[in-house]
Amino acid sequence: MKKVSKKVKVHLITAMALTLFLCFIDEGYYNFNWMLDWNNWLAFVMYVALFWAFQMLLSKLCQLSTKGTLQTWLSTFSGSILALLLVIFIVINIV
Repeated sequence: MKKVSKKVKVHLITAMALTLFLCFIDEGYYNFNWMLDWNNWLAFVMYVALFWAFQMLLSKLCQLSTKGTLQTWLSTFSGSILALLLVIFIVINIV
């Protein structure tokens, strides 16, 4: 069985935490009632996948210049910000 790296776990946890926060303030109107509808879970999974993909992409790009913990956190925060900007642009129909 292949072991999952610490970097992948950190990116997945931060993507889930950020998405939970966004669903808390948007879908559930400052509560977690959104969890009762399966359609919202589909959106949740799509957002987590988007945030995680951007973080992993930037992690690969950061490998060229940084290593270790700095690379993980740099790619986590920059990937989250880029994915959030993409989501905002999609929501307001710019893209």
